Parts: sequence; structure tokens; C-alpha cells
Amino acid sequence: MRDSSEYVVPIFAFGTGEDGAETRRFIGSGFFVRSPETIISCRHVLEKPSAQEISFRTYHFKSNSWHEISDIWLHPKMDIAIGTTKEFGAKVWRPFTGTLTLGGDVSVFSYLEDDLGGRVAILPSTSKGYIVNQPVGLNAMVGMGVYTLSFPSLPGFSGSPVEVFDSSCFVGMLFNNRQTDITVFSFEEV
Repeated sequence: MRDSSEYVVPIFAFGTGEDGAETRRFIGSGFFVRSPETIISCRHVLEKPSAQEISFRTYHFKSNSWHEISDIWLHPKMDIAIGTTKEFGAKVWRPFTGTLTLGGDVSVFSYLEDDLGGRVAILPSTSKGYIVNQPVGLNAMVGMGVYTLSFPSLPGFSGSPVEVFDSSCFVGMLFNNRQTDITVFSFEEV
């Protein structure tokens, strides 16, 4: 079984507080799709939230290292953002090339922020479920569409890859919480 923390990373916004001290806020997750390290997340995760928050960084647990996200491109219509980090040996997630089906098993590995007795911690988390709703008509074309999943997208899950269960391939990315919506896209489209 693979260690998903090598593929999926938490994303933080860094800035400067009123007192001049560095601030750090957990804002979502992202995953690597190409080497050198190309990361995908949601546009709403990687948009600059305030003038005080000036950079985005990932934390890679295995190497115990921070990596600044640069060259961020925000899709003009879809909730997708692509950025790069310095190369550090991140594992690359492969796209799923099969067909998604109603009732098909999917899973998500991501991170949650939790208070452990007054100490904030970022904890790995996994959700497993199935596809409960598929797009119809034009939105059902390959590389497009919003699917609904049987489990909620918890705070911090935005930008996490959705994989066909036990396939080691991603089919899309969490971005919303009706139950949970994922956007399915192809590299050619983005």
C-alpha cells in the first residue's frame, strides 16, 4: 500500500501579522501531477485571500520540508489552479483513463486541522465512498463534469485528488460540498 502523504500535501498561506510576526494558516490540499513538481489544487485555495498573506507553501511530511508554490495559474472559469515548487522528489499522481460509473468506489486522502489540547495539528485523513450522481448531456463528455460523492468534503479537503478506489489513479479533485462535488478534467483541457 502506498503512502499517500508522498502524493498529497497540505497547503498553507503565509503572511505577516500586525505585530510583524510571520503567520501561517492551513487553507487546503493539493497533489502533484508532473515532475518537476507541478501541483494542482482549487482556485479558491490558491487565490490571494488578503494583502497580509503573501505566499503559499506546501509541507512535505516525508522530507520534513516546506516548499513555496510559485508560477500559480488560476483557471478563468473552473475551480482549478496549477503551480510549481522546487523539485524535491514528490511522487506524481497518474490520471485515471477508464470510465466512471454510478456507484463506483472512490476514495480521498487529505488533511484536517485539529486542536489537540491547545496545539493545532494537521492530521492525515481518508474518506471512502461511491459516486451517487453523474453529469448528463454536454457535461458528461470525457474531461468535463461534476460528480457527487457519498461522503462530505471536510474543511481542508478542497484540492484533494479523488481516486478510483485502490487504483493509484486520480479521477478529479474535491472542490465543493453539496454532498461532495468533484471536477473531472483532462490535461489537454486545462
